[in-house]
This record gives sequence, C-alpha cells and structure tokens, in this order.
Amino acid sequence: MQDFLYQTAEYVLNEQKDQIADSVIILPNRRAALFLKKHFGQLIENPIWSPQIISAEEFLEELSDVNVLDNLSLQFELFSVYQTVVPKEEQDSFDQFIQWGQILLQDFNEIDRYLIDPEAIFSYVNEARAIEIWNLEAQEISDVQHQYLQFWKQMQSLYTAFREHLSKKKQAYSGLSYRLAAENLTTEKVATLSYQHIYFCGFNALTAAEQQIIERLIHAQKATMLFDADEYYLNDELHEAGLFLRQLRKKTNFNNGFKWIG
Repeated sequence: MQDFLYQTAEYVLNEQKDQIADSVIILPNRRAALFLKKHFGQLIENPIWSPQIISAEEFLEELSDVNVLDNLSLQFELFSVYQTVVPKEEQDSFDQFIQWGQILLQDFNEIDRYLIDPEAIFSYVNEARAIEIWNLEAQEISDVQHQYLQFWKQMQSLYTAFREHLSKKKQAYSGLSYRLAAENLTTEKVATLSYQHIYFCGFNALTAAEQQIIERLIHAQKATMLFDADEYYLNDELHEAGLFLRQLRKKTNFNNGFKWIG
C-alpha cells in the first residue's frame, strides 16, 4: 500500500497537470509538508512550479486577513485590555495575571474555533459558577465567593473588549482567525480566490470553523478533501478512532467519492 502523502502527491499531479502551480495543499501541520515535498520531488521528472503547501492555520490566517500574534504578544495585549475592563481595586498584578491568562486565551481559542455563541457560553458559565457556591440555608456569600462570581461575570466583557482591541489592529489569536475566516468566506470571496484548486489532506476531527469553510469551498467546486482513512476503524461503528470521519462521510459535501479508504 502506498504512503498517504505519496498517494496525495501522485493524485494532485495527475489532477492538475499544467495548472499545478496555481493549486494549494492544506495540511494539518507544517511537519507533513516536508515529507510531501519530498514525494513531489520523487514523482516530478521535469522542472515545474510546485504547488503551495501550507498548514491549516496559515491558510485560515490568509482568509481572515489578519495577523495572528504569538503567544507572548497576546498575553501582553490581553493584560492591557484586562486593565481597562476590570476595576483597578480588583485587578491582579501581571505576575498573577500571567498564571491564568494563558488558560483564558485557550478558552477564547476554543470558543471561536468552534463558532460558539459567546453570550450563550458565558451566560451558561456564570450560572454554573453560581450553582457551585449555592447553599440551601440561603446564607450571604462571603467576600471571596463574591469576588469569585464577579471574576466570571467579567469574562464576557473581557472577551468582547479583547476582540475589538485586536480587530482595530488587524490582529488576532489563532481561534479568532478561524472565526473571521468562516464569517468572511462569502460566495463572492470564494470566486475571487487566486487558487485554481484547494486540497485539504489528512484531516480527521475538524473544528466547526474548518468544517464550514471546507464545505463552502467543496460546494463551489473549489476544493477536494483527501482522507487517510482505514476501513478497519472507519466501518466499525464502535471504533472511536473512526468517529469523526464517519460523521464527515454522512455529510453531503464530504461523502461524494470519499478519498481515500485504505
């Protein structure tokens, strides 16, 4: 059986032929790109322009038209917003903030990658935290408990202010670039994409943003999904390794010629 990336290189070469330079191959991570380029080198006999090979994050950053900041820069940006949202007497120092700021950034990332309604999720979280300290005797909550609830109530304001702050600078964290890419990918924008064709290769569990983007591109006949699936776990409903691929195969835009099942 052929290596998946070798099979991908062979398929793209056969499909695109003279237009391969105008194609782009999207991979889950940058590491796989090194091996894919090696396979293209083994298959190509004459000098040609190689297709662009990039990671999903790079592609979505391009679609969202923002600059994704590194982790450290995001911490400083978030802290500057935190200082404007939270009353001064309730603020943590930067040393204290940095202990939980990274966790908060990860939460913001997940909210946006999965296109979750921020107002709904923060409302749910606030209610859940209130239940945590609820007592049957209906006693007054302590100062510490009050500060605990107040902290969680400020999360939505912090999320909204942080997003607006980054938007003004045309910047984003990774999850926000996913949401913006999904929101901005209109039919008109799909038609103006410079790529002849887009290949999404080796994906398994897609975020809601990724799925929405890929479905639109496939519907516009602008993209193809190439899966590294195995019938051993794909066709076994009880095998958890094939869960996400089974879900994708049931969707209209993904089940037409499901490539490939090894």
